[in-house]
Amino acid sequence: MNASLKPAAHPAWLLAPSVVVGLAMLLGHHGWSAMLGFHGCMIAALIVHRRRLDWGRLLRPPCATTLLANFAAAALLMILFSWALVAYAERHGSYGDVLDRGLTAFAVPENTRLLFAIELCLLNPLLEELFWRGLFFSDRTRPAATDFCYAAFHFFALIPFMPALQATIGTIGLVGVGYSLRQMAKRNGGSLVIPLLWHALGDVAIVVAIARLTG
Repeated sequence: MNASLKPAAHPAWLLAPSVVVGLAMLLGHHGWSAMLGFHGCMIAALIVHRRRLDWGRLLRPPCATTLLANFAAAALLMILFSWALVAYAERHGSYGDVLDRGLTAFAVPENTRLLFAIELCLLNPLLEELFWRGLFFSDRTRPAATDFCYAAFHFFALIPFMPALQATIGTIGLVGVGYSLRQMAKRNGGSLVIPLLWHALGDVAIVVAIARLTG
């Protein structure tokens, strides 16, 4: 690994998102606290280590052809992903009602969901990419610790809304997502623009699926 591409932050930061989300969701039963605490610890890490980050590399845009090709592929895949989530949930009958009650029980009532969705789709992809694939970028081909830590906090976010088996399967799948996003950054010289595009469209797909199920 090139010296300039070594992780810029202490590995202990990798545990912070899971700890914050776990405490907020499992003990506090408060979705907004989980989201704000999750983003807060990432912002703190980025501020502390801001001078170690190569912002020019992280935000360097790819060529227009690469950007458009990735946008088209990501948009198509995420449309299919959103449809599959809704189709799977609808096979379980009233899961939309269960999800709606679960969101309300975890302090995300209907009147705050639009704001929650905006933060999830706009701020969340940016902070996550800067944190997971920026501060902790690794150009190794094999799975890295950051791929597993990226997936881990999702378990605590998922477990209140689905059986443990499905939450575990989803979390394992997200190790692959984290690995794929990191490899996208690697192929683009450490730039986060392409991973950010895929991440943002993925979050939009999830929000659309939840809106359809609870609407």
